[in-house]
Amino acid sequence: MPRPRASASHLFVPRKASRAQQRAARAGFAEARRQARLAGTSPKHRAEQTLDPELRPTYPPSGRPGPSSARGGKLSLPAHRMTTATVSGADPFLAEGGLGAEGIFIGRDVHAEAAFCYDPFSLYGNGRIEGFTNPNAVLAAIIGMGKSALAKSIATRAIAHGYRVYVPCDPKGEWTAVAQALGGYSIALGPGLPGRLNPLDAPARPASVSESDWTTEVRKRRLLLLAGLARTVLKRDLLPMEHTALDLALDLAVAEADAGGTVPLLGDIAHALGSPERLDRALGDHAGRMGAAAQDLAHALRRLVHGDLSGMFDAPSTVAFDPTTPMLSIDLSRLGGSGDDTALVLAMTCASAWMESALGLVRPIM
Repeated sequence: MPRPRASASHLFVPRKASRAQQRAARAGFAEARRQARLAGTSPKHRAEQTLDPELRPTYPPSGRPGPSSARGGKLSLPAHRMTTATVSGADPFLAEGGLGAEGIFIGRDVHAEAAFCYDPFSLYGNGRIEGFTNPNAVLAAIIGMGKSALAKSIATRAIAHGYRVYVPCDPKGEWTAVAQALGGYSIALGPGLPGRLNPLDAPARPASVSESDWTTEVRKRRLLLLAGLARTVLKRDLLPMEHTALDLALDLAVAEADAGGTVPLLGDIAHALGSPERLDRALGDHAGRMGAAAQDLAHALRRLVHGDLSGMFDAPSTVAFDPTTPMLSIDLSRLGGSGDDTALVLAMTCASAWMESALGLVRPIM
């Protein structure tokens, strides 16, 4: 049966009609054209077209047509990162999956209502997190939110799991009581105190490492320490000739210490830097003189030998390291009241270097 056909066209529009009459005529003509189109469509499609335009679906049941349909995995949106407090408005059912039940219990996850455990060594060993090769943690919050209490909780619970805890820098002295309560001890450093630490101490060579390789590793650690101390005092990066001066001064100090059966000290490095003639002789036939390059370095290290930090890191170590103790902390609270952050940073750098040297290959630690 052929479908009926219909059309609409203007018959007569008064020439002198008002604007309202013209609009009414255009509206009537548009309605007549729509009715004519409907007369030529199927009943089903005619019922859809007679719906209120506001109730009519925007897209057909097959979805949005064209390349913007988001079908076929071609949709590409920029990455957007937000906190759980913000994204909960968009997806109130969001909850983090946690890190598993292995390791140290930290607390309750407020989103998932489950126990939250964290053990960097377990996560590193079981491969639960892909690419997790350097276990570390950062505690960040405003004052009074319990950062120190959480850190102490993690440390004490880690000891129950068989770990040993070492605190290389305690600028507030808040870990001393914790270490003593757990059967450990604390090393107090400061002006007038008897404790001495030599940051140039070398750990015992592991049996699996050759003598030449271990000598190279120890030399590299010492150079990194000396360069870090010099940069802290000078507040700038070192020049190439200054790095060369540090290399030569360290080699001279190590040679003299080995000849005398002792360990090099920061004072020996400062003395070698203050002797341009010795540096020039050690440099050999290379172009350039080391006097000007070593002058600032000598004065930078002099602060640790004759300045306000003298008596702490310029003598052989007077404290023995016990690797079996459950907790060890280095108390630097005597340096915190001077208002000089540079002195505290220098002390923390030297104390960290000494503890790293004393630990050697002792593991696991936190």
